[in-house]
Amino acid sequence: MHDTFKGYVAPWECDEMEHMNIQFFADKFSQSLLRHLFFLGESSKGTPGTLRALHMRFHKELHASDLAAAHGEVSAFEKENGVLTHFMRNEESGALAATASFHLPLEKMPDEVAPLANEAAPRGLTPGLLFRPGMEAHEGLTETNLSAVGGHECSAEGGFSLKGYFSRLSDCQGHMWRLAGLGRQEQKARGLATATVELHFQFFGALGEDDLIAVHTGLDAVGSKTLHYRHIFFNGKTGAPVAAADGIGLLFDKETRRAIALPEAVHESAAYHRL
Repeated sequence: MHDTFKGYVAPWECDEMEHMNIQFFADKFSQSLLRHLFFLGESSKGTPGTLRALHMRFHKELHASDLAAAHGEVSAFEKENGVLTHFMRNEESGALAATASFHLPLEKMPDEVAPLANEAAPRGLTPGLLFRPGMEAHEGLTETNLSAVGGHECSAEGGFSLKGYFSRLSDCQGHMWRLAGLGRQEQKARGLATATVELHFQFFGALGEDDLIAVHTGLDAVGSKTLHYRHIFFNGKTGAPVAAADGIGLLFDKETRRAIALPEAVHESAAYHRL
């Protein structure tokens, strides 16, 4: 186990939900991963160009002025492929905030491999629910993002950063909830907010500076309180899919910070954009 990150939640890293936005979890976990790879003697920088997949679970919110700390461990290694799992905690309370399991090639056999912790293991996103090649042509998908990769969003190697992907995902969420029949303005009026509790990202290609991005989204009400969504990222110049993110989202009351049942209108709207 290696201590790999220690930092702070700045007010500008928090969104209208009054918690740290998902893109800054990605940013802090990216820094954590880079240090872990250094400790392991790996040359990889852990950028989306080398990552195969990333599985995240979110356990407890982080808020402005919270102290965040992370450590990493090797959870699997087989035939030069590894899983590095990182745990981020509120350093003052000790509460686990989130986990991130990075699937990527490793050059060296690690000295120690720890079993994947239950807190990091897939829960709602079972393999059968995840994106598979060919699903990008599904007629139920709706365009939720058109943008371009800025130079400031790229790593030193020139590829689109993990924070960049999560920034687009965050932007898409507002459109996704509008598709679900409960847009941000209505949520605000009703004192509601949203959160992702589990996320699985797969990477198929690379994006670089000035590349165009298009994201198409589908969703499915899968439980009384949870919504399964999927964002597929395309290279806007070639039309090729470069990444897919499957997530489990929910609604919560901003005053009590507790999850609430999805309104019937959300279940009905989901049918029109079904995965």
